[in-house]
Amino acid sequence: MGRHVVILPSYKHQNHRTMRILSIILIAISISFCSNAQKEWTAVMSYGTAAQVYDYFYSFASVENFIKEKANKGQVISDLEYGGGRWYAVATQRSEDVYIKWERNPSFPDEFIRRQWDLNKYITCVTWGDGAWVVVMTDKTPYVKQKWITRKTWDDLTTAIKAEWKKEPNYNITQLAYGDGLWAVVLSSTGKYEAQSYKASKEYPSSWIQSKYNEKYNITSVEHDGDQWYVVMTKLASQKSETILNPQAEFPKEKIREQWNKDRRISALVYTGRRNDDDDAYSALAAMLDDYDDDEKRLTQLKSDGSRYLSQKKYTDAIAKFKEAVNIEKNDHELWNNLAWSRYLAGYCYSALEDVNKSIALKSNSYNNHTKGSILKCIKNYNEALTYFNEAVRLRRAEFGKVDDKIYYVDRAETKIILGNYSGALDDFELALTIAPNDYDVKKRRDEVSRILKNSN
Repeated sequence: MGRHVVILPSYKHQNHRTMRILSIILIAISISFCSNAQKEWTAVMSYGTAAQVYDYFYSFASVENFIKEKANKGQVISDLEYGGGRWYAVATQRSEDVYIKWERNPSFPDEFIRRQWDLNKYITCVTWGDGAWVVVMTDKTPYVKQKWITRKTWDDLTTAIKAEWKKEPNYNITQLAYGDGLWAVVLSSTGKYEAQSYKASKEYPSSWIQSKYNEKYNITSVEHDGDQWYVVMTKLASQKSETILNPQAEFPKEKIREQWNKDRRISALVYTGRRNDDDDAYSALAAMLDDYDDDEKRLTQLKSDGSRYLSQKKYTDAIAKFKEAVNIEKNDHELWNNLAWSRYLAGYCYSALEDVNKSIALKSNSYNNHTKGSILKCIKNYNEALTYFNEAVRLRRAEFGKVDDKIYYVDRAETKIILGNYSGALDDFELALTIAPNDYDVKKRRDEVSRILKNSN
């Protein structure tokens, strides 16, 4: 089948549909916050399969016991919110041991943060509740550096953020909180640039959020200070499928349980003072999100089925699955490449050429350039095929630091033989043998070419 076929059946590797609205979220947040004006609960639920639990407590001392207990089971505090006289804490399973520290302080705990930074821990949660700030810090985060800023007004805060962005563009807002008349923001860097945008609005900026979703942004933080909404969105390599729960006076435990059964996990709890008078709008949005989630599950299944049929050499069945998949997601270069490769293997080289051209137009990489070289060779366009094989080799080195699959050299060698370049073909076979030194077929072809060269001298 060849490694240049991209087989990515799992959710985390999917390229998501550009025009798909993942969610129109009225409240979404990566951390939790509270203010005296908040009266209703809502939650953001995101796709996930990690074990997750939550509980509520009337004292922060009980919260600390919960954190310690769950840490011993490999579960790390992922969200914390105070509302209605209770602390609500969410713990999520991690695949590796993570060390966690926290501090509760009526003042923003700057000294605690600096000490934990020295121990390679970074801020992963900030909230205000019951008269104090709470900062949670863990190790094994994606961050390489971090800073925080506190200001008394939003305008002063954004001025400070812009100044930091000017000095260090790789900083992103990862935590945003308001409490006791003070704004706090955490800026973190993973070492790479990710575009970020924010908006303040009296009304929740649904249209703006939707427009940013279409540009492949996700909500990072949402806060409300009793007067305005503040929304931060980040453009990531992939987007998360999310749904929202209607705001309600009581904590939405039944709705959370329903979403857990649908493989969604709590990504944010918010205790909000904003009452939504349009329950029909919430219901409609929830229905839309369920439809999109159904499409996502169908797409995952189609990718898995198509890959399985390819491995079984059932090319007609593979074509059918990948063709249906691209009808759901037309902007996924990997899907178009897999459809092209399936058609090529089935002998439909001209229709395969159309598919691989769509893949390369979306994103050119070593996989689809190799696919196009193979297709052009199939239709006897050997000179152009060699051009694409050369590009595939170049891109492979750029992407992986080396060419790690013999097929890139072997297929280029066979094309060179057709064009009469036996010396170049011999070089490629030798390169292929550095990757697969015991490959009998490659050795045999190398020896055949070597004999041809000797006989021609």
